[in-house]
Amino acid sequence: MPAATLRRYTVSLEWEASIAMHPSSRNLGRGLVAVILLALTGCGGSGAKTVPVKGVVTLAGGPWPATATIQFSPLSAADGFPLRPASGNVQLDGAFKVTSFEPGDGLLPGKYEVSVECWKSPPQMSPTGGGMIDGQSAVPDKYRSGKTSGWIVEVPTGSGPLELKYDVPAK
Repeated sequence: MPAATLRRYTVSLEWEASIAMHPSSRNLGRGLVAVILLALTGCGGSGAKTVPVKGVVTLAGGPWPATATIQFSPLSAADGFPLRPASGNVQLDGAFKVTSFEPGDGLLPGKYEVSVECWKSPPQMSPTGGGMIDGQSAVPDKYRSGKTSGWIVEVPTGSGPLELKYDVPAK
């Protein structure tokens, strides 16, 4: 450990020891600790302003076959925003709301690749312990990856709520 770091640590210990020795200072010490923890953790949420995003997914122009997950993988962030993946739960009617930090809060400004996972029967472990049993996807493999789906969404800084529509062709 470098000497400067060691000295800072020692001063911190001496300061804590002096607070412990003076009962009238304990509340001040506890208050300072609470303020420092609040500053480090924030007051909830990310502090970054998300844009509400909702939408609908259809299969070959018709109804959606089962519940699913739609994923938003960041390609680039808008200036001053972090990269943050997001997802949404697709309901039986195909509707979804995107979540980055809190349920339904939307996406941070930036550019995203979009994919969807929907299973007729999900992959699972073999009951005999012989590995995985392949699942059966309800959508073509192309749409299960943002790299191959061809779906890109760009969320501008300061944008109002966005409504997205995606149609997955039948297999």
